[in-house]
Amino acid sequence: MSEMTFTGSYHFLCQNGHLHACGAFEVDAVPRDDSGAISCPDCRGRFVWWTLLDETNGVDETTGRCPGEIELELVESPKICTCIGCGQTHLKAAPRYKVPPLGLGHHEDYFLRYPEEWD
Repeated sequence: MSEMTFTGSYHFLCQNGHLHACGAFEVDAVPRDDSGAISCPDCRGRFVWWTLLDETNGVDETTGRCPGEIELELVESPKICTCIGCGQTHLKAAPRYKVPPLGLGHHEDYFLRYPEEWD
């Protein structure tokens, strides 16, 4: 019998609309605030929404999306500048997204505050 594997990633939105994604098995690397709750690496705001994008079996032919994939509404485009000295572009401010309505993804709950207890 072959062993099943999982491929996916968590996508989080903080209270200020910053999107942060990490591999499903890399949640321990997400920054934490003073209370131990995971927090936004851009602004240290608390995460208020998340979804688990399941890429194990690829894109669903009917929906054109992977399970857990939710299209986010852009609120503010990223602010980018070009350095005069080196000519490279730099991100000055991360894009911001609107938190999806209830029923899409998962809204702030126990598991955002205590991810060490996730199964």
